[in-house]
Amino acid sequence: MVIILQPQDDATEILDKISRFLAERGMKVSEKKTKLTAATDGFDFLGWNFKVQKNGKFRCTSSVDNGKQW
Repeated sequence: MVIILQPQDDATEILDKISRFLAERGMKVSEKKTKLTAATDGFDFLGWNFKVQKNGKFRCTSSVDNGKQW
């Protein structure tokens, strides 16, 4: 699951709300797999690299690790 927030949003607070929501349904957020990062720094997810550029455009390219499988 990827959640992209506005700069003014409190990521920790929203993660807590999501954790409570999932807990009520018998699920939990994996702390080992969860990463909070700025979208402008970019992140890899399912073999793709996602990044919000400085001009505000969203960019998706194949991740570097994805090419290592071939």
